[in-house]
Amino acid sequence: MEITLKQSAIDDLKRLTANSDQRRKLLDSFVKKINAGQYGGLTGDKLGSLYRARSGPYRAVFAIEGKDRAIIIHIGDRKEIYKKLQR
Repeated sequence: MEITLKQSAIDDLKRLTANSDQRRKLLDSFVKKINAGQYGGLTGDKLGSLYRARSGPYRAVFAIEGKDRAIIIHIGDRKEIYKKLQR
């Protein structure tokens, strides 16, 4: 599956850690989980078409387009990520 990041997800990664190796490891973890189908759907009127993948205390929220493309919208701490989506 092709996985792309919106600018908001890139900005989220930069805010999480200044270490580029840690950013790469976190992103790689999300890519592996999405490709392996290890993700769940979100519920609610606004969130029904979105999915989430977990990696430790972090979550990636993404949308799936067609059968072969995922777009990561936000990445963040599990306590804060869903607040961003409610805005």
